[in-house]
This record gives sequence, C-alpha cells and structure tokens, in this order.
Amino acid sequence: MSARSLFPLLVVLAAVAASLYAGSIDPPAGPITATGRFGPRIDILSLPAGGGGTRAISQTGSYYLSGNLVVTSGDGIQVNAPDVVIDLNGFRVEGAGTGTGILHVNGGVVSGSIVVRNGEITGFSNGTLMNSGRLVRLEGIHSHDNTSHGINIDNGAGAAGKSVQIIDCAMTNNGGNGLFCTRSGMVRGCSAVANGVDGLFLLGGLVENCYARENAGTADIVVNNGLLRGCSAGSFLPQNGTTLVDNHTL
Repeated sequence: MSARSLFPLLVVLAAVAASLYAGSIDPPAGPITATGRFGPRIDILSLPAGGGGTRAISQTGSYYLSGNLVVTSGDGIQVNAPDVVIDLNGFRVEGAGTGTGILHVNGGVVSGSIVVRNGEITGFSNGTLMNSGRLVRLEGIHSHDNTSHGINIDNGAGAAGKSVQIIDCAMTNNGGNGLFCTRSGMVRGCSAVANGVDGLFLLGGLVENCYARENAGTADIVVNNGLLRGCSAGSFLPQNGTTLVDNHTL
C-alpha cells in the first residue's frame, strides 16, 4: 500500500486514539464552589441567626444570599469587618420597622471596603447605614418603604480619603431621604421617587444621569459643592458653587 493511500487511514486512527485518551469534557459530578474577590463565597443564610434573625459578618470575605432574609426585629445584616463583598443575588432583606437592613459599623477601621450589590432592602428604619470603610460601593440596590433613609452614608470616623459610589440604585417611598450621603462621592444612574424628604442629598461630588420626582423635602436633588450633570428631576437645589450641566426640570 502506498504512503498516499495510507494517509486517510492514519488520520482516522489518530482521531480515535485522541478520543479515547482525552477523557470526557463534562465536569465531574458534585457542587462547584463559586469564588469571589476574597475567596469562596459564603451563604449569609448559613451564618448563625442572632436575636430577631440578624446575621453578623465578622470576617473579611465574599458573601451572598441564597434566598430572602426576613428578620422579626433589629438589623438584617451587620458587617463588622473590613473588605466585605455582599451579593444579594436578586433576593430581599426585609425588616419589621426597626434597625437597619445592612449595617456597616466597623469601629473606626477605614482601611477596607464594603460592597453591596443586586437586591432589595425594605421594612427597616434605614435601608443601609454605612459609616466606615475606605470604599463604600452600592450597586443595583432597591431600597424602599423604610421609615427613615433608603440609603444612609454617614461620615463616620476618618472620613478624609473615603470613596463613595452609588450606582444604578433606586430609592422609593422611604420616610426620610432616598439617599442621604454626608461624604463626597459619585451617584450615577439612580432614581429617587416619593420619599419623605429629599430624593438625593449628596455633600459634594458628582450626581450624573439620575432621576428624581415627587419627593417631599426641599428639593428632589440636593448637591453641595459638586457637579450635577444629565439629571431629570422635579426640582434641583445646587449649593455652594455646584455646577449644573445638561439637566432637565420635569
């Protein structure tokens, strides 16, 4: 048999051998542990429940919800550690009219960060209260029907150098401000509707591409010493040299 006639046969044999030794491309049976920025993610519902059902995070790490967290009193999630990422995973943290949905009070330690994303917070006094952390980032949060502020970012200890980022969040029907932020920061792509005081209140920084209406306070959007750009609202209150660019009054 000539070399030319042998060539197709050799190709077929090579393909068969490869399929025999390569093994299955399917993953092995069993769960695959997802990892986050700080290692394997931990289900918040697996943490011990305190009084009223509160879950406390005391170690740096990446956390998530596997279902709704409903508490009967007090806070929903207490964060007492630096460098924590929480993915609500589309679920809800629901309270009974007291406490804070997600509370980050870290004893004045400001070197770390707190990141919360992708979920709903309702039924507390404050939806969130963050007064520590070098970086505070909230993304894709809907905070509504809380008796005080929807999102509360307080100065806390060592405010200098802290970064605040509020992105694609919605604050509706809260008794206080939709957003009350006494740090300089960035608020982008957010909405605040039908809150009991101002819709968005930011003490310095950037408010961009936001929407606010039907809030009962001084104005729908209040910015002190910052930049207000590309927003639509029923009323604006720029203070202390705030610059307005391409905004629209509804």
